[in-house]
Amino acid sequence: MFEGIYLLSIAKSSRVSNDKHLINNALADKGGHTQVLGIAEEKGRNVKAQIDYDISKSFELIKTFRINGVIVSNQEFVGNINSVFFDTDDISIISGPPLVRRKYLNILLSQINNDHVKNLQRYQKVLYQRNSLLKNIKDGKSNKSEIEFWDERLSEEASNIFFERNKIIKTITQSSKEFAKNFNNNINLNIKYLPKIGRNLENKFLDENPSTDEIKLIFYE
Repeated sequence: MFEGIYLLSIAKSSRVSNDKHLINNALADKGGHTQVLGIAEEKGRNVKAQIDYDISKSFELIKTFRINGVIVSNQEFVGNINSVFFDTDDISIISGPPLVRRKYLNILLSQINNDHVKNLQRYQKVLYQRNSLLKNIKDGKSNKSEIEFWDERLSEEASNIFFERNKIIKTITQSSKEFAKNFNNNINLNIKYLPKIGRNLENKFLDENPSTDEIKLIFYE
């Protein structure tokens, strides 16, 4: 049940990266249809979120999203039902590598800001194009001058993501400080967003609520 709620919140499983691993083997062998459906109250209105899986006998999977019966895109689906989900592996948010913390922030932001999903997708596409160009330059198939365009695009997309992450960290910090004080008045809790970029600025830059344009500039430093 908990995994189903998580799935209806962010359109992804909490356990597996490939949706095919969610399908019962018996259904996969003969093909067919299955769905995950949930109804929740969000902001005073009922929301019916539904994910349909159609599986062919060759195990080709078609995934369809619906909100209140209307087919929507992945981006439009995420954020209609919000949830907070923790399991034992989430201790890695603190003890694990930066990748885990970025994933946590992305999931959180995707539920409250639909544009964040689009920003992430655009960033990944631009990063892929830039990396492909670097390979072509290395192989002598492209000119080095072409990289400037993709550097500009990458910094533009990344600055939007960095801006939203920095903004949400400040919100989390304020709420966490208040909670910690209620728990124990001697606790002085602080959370900082410390990405690789801007570290030569002694980590003070992101404390000053920079704009996306200001964040964009430090990619070139």
